Amino acid sequence: WKFDYTELVNKVKYQLHAKGLDCVTGIYDYFQSFDIDGSGQLDKIEFENFMRKVGMFLTTQELTVVFRHFDLNGDKQIHYKEFINALRNEFNEKRISVVKYAWQMLDNENRGELSLQDVCSRFQAANHPRVKLREKKEENVYNEFEAGLAFRAQDGPVTENVFLEYYADVSACLPAEKDEYFIDSVLETWGLSEDNYVTPQRIAEL
Repeated sequence: WKFDYTELVNKVKYQLHAKGLDCVTGIYDYFQSFDIDGSGQLDKIEFENFMRKVGMFLTTQELTVVFRHFDLNGDKQIHYKEFINALRNEFNEKRISVVKYAWQMLDNENRGELSLQDVCSRFQAANHPRVKLREKKEENVYNEFEAGLAFRAQDGPVTENVFLEYYADVSACLPAEKDEYFIDSVLETWGLSEDNYVTPQRIAEL
């Protein structure tokens, strides 16, 4: 049996997306519900229960290997921030590019920062794929967006970096084959036309 860590992480992301989890900030609640002593980490049994809870149907062998991978100091505990950061690592150029484009359109006066209220007021939750497919209500998508962005803003203004950090969280819940879904959801929720957006691949071809 050959362990492919990248493939396993992608499998985890697929299950997160199928479960309706669209931002890693939502996963913290799941972790915390299994973190009985509030230590910020899970032992193997807690971790396996967590994985099953969010619908990650991994084999016993896969669960054992991924647990060992994240048990950095060998204390038989997994820090959930480390687990989530591993999911965020695959934030590729395609996805980063469309987020930067959306930010440029939002910050069209080049102020460098916008208020959380201003950004949220311009977010078009009704255009999110989850809402269009009737998988989630518009209000729920909006509330998740507001909470996720506020988590990254930390009571401060929204900057391009904060915006990117939020979308790295969103990207963490989408498997590699969902690049187009990610791009469409960003463009549509900010009311941007796909016709006006030039992808990195297209730029390379010019």
